[in-house]
Amino acid sequence: MEEYGELERAEQTVSSHAEEQATLQVAKSSFTGGAFANFFMALAARLATILSLGIAYPFMVCWRERWVASHTYINGKRLRFDGNGGELIGKYIIWWLLSIVTLGIYWLVAVKLRLEGWKTKHTHFTDENETESATENGSEPESKFTGSCLAFLGIRLLANFVTVITLTFGAYWAYCFKLRYVIGHKIIDGKELDFNGKGIQFFGKCICWVLLTLVTFGIYSFWLTVKIKKWTVLHTNTREALAIAAELGVAVGDTDEKAPKVAKGFVFSVAGFLLVLLQDFFKGAVLDYFKNSWHFGGYGWLFNLLMQLGVLAGLGLSIAGLVLNKKDKALDPKIAPYIKIVSIASIVICGAFFLFNLFARFGMFRIFL
Repeated sequence: MEEYGELERAEQTVSSHAEEQATLQVAKSSFTGGAFANFFMALAARLATILSLGIAYPFMVCWRERWVASHTYINGKRLRFDGNGGELIGKYIIWWLLSIVTLGIYWLVAVKLRLEGWKTKHTHFTDENETESATENGSEPESKFTGSCLAFLGIRLLANFVTVITLTFGAYWAYCFKLRYVIGHKIIDGKELDFNGKGIQFFGKCICWVLLTLVTFGIYSFWLTVKIKKWTVLHTNTREALAIAAELGVAVGDTDEKAPKVAKGFVFSVAGFLLVLLQDFFKGAVLDYFKNSWHFGGYGWLFNLLMQLGVLAGLGLSIAGLVLNKKDKALDPKIAPYIKIVSIASIVICGAFFLFNLFARFGMFRIFL
C-alpha cells in the first residue's frame, strides 16, 4: 500500500509539473517597450540616417530591432535579435542593384518582404530551455520566413483596394489581414507563429485611442505607435501554444479581464457617424473643386449619388449599432445606457444629414426661404 501511495504521489507530481509547463507555454504575449524610448530612438535613427546620407540606415534598423526584440515576449519567452548592420548593408547593395536592373520593380515587389525575412532569420528566443528543442545533430533550430513576394504583393493590393472602396474604414481589417500573412509565415527557432487579432477589435481600440488623443489635445498621440505594437504582440502566439491552450481550454490573446471590452454596437455606431462626417468632408473640401471644373464633366449626378450612398451606409451602421447593443448580453449594465445614447445620437445625426442632402438636392428648402 505504501508503494502504491508513493507511486500515486509521484504520478500526481509529474502531472502537476506537466500542467505547469503547459500553462507557462500559453502565457500572454506582451511588449514592454516605452513610448519615450521609442520616440527618441526613432528620432536618433532618423538624424543619424540623414547626417550619414543614408549609410547609417542599416545600422539603425538593427539597433531598433535589437531594442524591439529585447522588449517582446511571445507566450512569456523573450526574443533576441543578433543581426548586424554590416551584413544588412551587403543585402541592401544587392537589392539596389536588382532594383536598378528591373527599373524599380524589384524594390516595390520584394524588398520589404526580403527585409522582413532577414530580420526573422536573426530573431531567436532567449529562454534557456530552448536548447532542449535542438535538432538531433546538435544544431539550434532555424528561424526563417516562408512567405512569397508575389503572394504578399497580391495581399497588399487587395488590402489597399478594400481600404479605398470603404473610405479607409477597411484599413483596420487590411492591417490585420496583412499581419496574419506576415506573422503566420514566421518561424522562430523552429516554432511557427500565428496572429489572431481581428479588424473589429483593432477598430475599437483605434476609436478609443483617437478619442483620448482629442481629449488630450493631441498629447496622447505620443503613445499611439507603442499602443499599436502592444496590441499586435498581444495577439501573436506560437501555434504550439495555441494548440496547448485549446486542449486546456485556456484563452490566449486579449485575456485581460480588467481591460474594458469594446462593444460591437458602439463600434458600429461610431463608424456610421464617422462615415457621414467623412463623406461631408469629401464633398465640402475635396470634390467640390472637381465638380466645378472640366475634369468632373457631366458626372455630377454620380457624385451626388455616391455621397447619398455614403450617408445611407452611415445611417445603416448606426441602426445596426443600436440593434447590436440591445442584443449584447455581455455589455456592462453600468455603461449600457451611455452606449445607447451614443447610438441614438449617431442615428439622429446621420438621419439629419440624409434628409438635409435629400431636401437640398430637390430644392425643398426653398419653401422655407
